[in-house]
Amino acid sequence: VTRTAVDVGGVPAEWIAVPESGPDRVLLVLHGGSFAFRFPNTHAGLAARMCRLLRARALIPDYRLAREHPFPAAPDDCEAVYRALIDAGHDAQEIVICGDSAGGNLALVTLLRARAAGLPLPACAVLLSPALDCTLTSPSMAAFDGHDPMLALANLLVLRCFYVPRPKLYTDPEVSPL
Repeated sequence: VTRTAVDVGGVPAEWIAVPESGPDRVLLVLHGGSFAFRFPNTHAGLAARMCRLLRARALIPDYRLAREHPFPAAPDDCEAVYRALIDAGHDAQEIVICGDSAGGNLALVTLLRARAAGLPLPACAVLLSPALDCTLTSPSMAAFDGHDPMLALANLLVLRCFYVPRPKLYTDPEVSPL
């Protein structure tokens, strides 16, 4: 696995490549971590496994994290990275956006922003245990609490205040894209 630090659209990021990686296929990996944490080795390992299967290389942006940088810093960074990929000539149909937990939220918000801006949309998006409802009012949040290895209701209650500075934003579609 080759890891290369880069700046993409003004956002620090890391390219992940494996021998199977083709030059054109891009997996844009938006990492989870409750909008507040980053686990670069874990996400690089996951990205490398996906790169082998997809014959792609992965780009993992180091988007700004809450508490120091609350909403909308993270979605602004993710949109900037996607725009930079398109501006650099990457074919949108050769891009897959993937995100886990908070990264799943950011993947969906990036898609919504790209569509609103008239940007070409990626081939697809993969959302792994996405955190899509900051209101936490869905009955499934309580019914399935403890069953999802990534999302626990108690953690979401505590961590959402770091990411979203004002409760009235909980219903904003860029905070709760569900």
